[in-house]
Amino acid sequence: MVIGATKSILGNSTADDKERAHRSRRHAPFAPARIGAKPLGRFFAEHRDRQWIVEDKRTIDELMRGAPHRYTFGRTARLAGIHSTTHLVDWVDRIEKTGTVICRSIVRTMVRLRSLLMAAALLLAVVSGSAVTEVRDHLFVSAALQQRVHYRVLVPDDYARTTTRYPVLYLLHGHGGVFSNWSDRTTVAEDMAGRPLIVVMPDGANSWYVDGANGEAWETYLTKDLIAEIDANYRTVPTRDGRMIAGLSMGGYGAVKAGLKHPELYSFVGSFSGAHDITRPGDVFRGESKPDVMSIFGPIGSVVRTSNDVYALAASASPADVPYFWIACGSNDPWLEPNRELVRVIKSRGLRYEYHERPGGHDWGFWQWSIRALLADPHLPARH
Repeated sequence: MVIGATKSILGNSTADDKERAHRSRRHAPFAPARIGAKPLGRFFAEHRDRQWIVEDKRTIDELMRGAPHRYTFGRTARLAGIHSTTHLVDWVDRIEKTGTVICRSIVRTMVRLRSLLMAAALLLAVVSGSAVTEVRDHLFVSAALQQRVHYRVLVPDDYARTTTRYPVLYLLHGHGGVFSNWSDRTTVAEDMAGRPLIVVMPDGANSWYVDGANGEAWETYLTKDLIAEIDANYRTVPTRDGRMIAGLSMGGYGAVKAGLKHPELYSFVGSFSGAHDITRPGDVFRGESKPDVMSIFGPIGSVVRTSNDVYALAASASPADVPYFWIACGSNDPWLEPNRELVRVIKSRGLRYEYHERPGGHDWGFWQWSIRALLADPHLPARH
């Protein structure tokens, strides 16, 4: 199956590579030097609490040499980016030992495909009826923010061939992330292929998706401007039953908050490793020590904090009105207890939910599993 991003397949691969590399480096505190061999693709690695991009096969081989080693390699190949050579890594063994995850991995190399060959492959996939997910990037002016904001849309493979209206999943990124993270760092485009669903990935900056004390109205942008923009430009199911929202970390908090504060808008809420305690003293993120968080929420006890406290919102929610909650957190995640606490409140209030706790941390490996599991959930709305 071929997953294609329109603009990259049609010949702007060099510019796309540079932009994707730039975004990758923004989130990489450390990048090892290249060692001799010609780079064959980008490779994402984690070493304890540090992350970086490895761009050289020889470097990768050297890192992986030795048994055991302390490098956890996650899958970073995106079929949506087949214009560049990419290494795939399968996790074939995972052993917990003295707090260190030790992995043995198998490396496969995808051969570089030139634009003509990729276009031919895409055409062949369409002719043969294979599922192709189209990736579209947009920029629009938010009235609430008074600025231009990016968002990315994944369109189902049969969108252009039908007049069908599709439900929409709004998928939020985390703190320090950008709108393209989900499709760049997971296989969500591949996983949704063949599913009757539009996925919208908006930029949320580091806003916590809140109408903040700093005057920036990111919640209004998310729940009003963005929905109007999508419903006006795509064949959506423009009702609560056809609208879902989910996210990771900061985005998990934002999704739960949006579902609780605007239950008339969403029928389904997903949270992966949600940073739900951000409004409270002593939160895991240590928001009280971060100027950007303080500028958004204000001091402890502020109106912005109390009105955006998801525990308090859930405790006063009406079971008949709120969405279905799909919550997941890794057993090694620093936000495990805040997630367990939210589930306790949701359960005691009698709200509809399911909770998934499994081995994993606050990382893309766990979020890859989460989005794949959520997309397979029978509670997701169907197309009309």
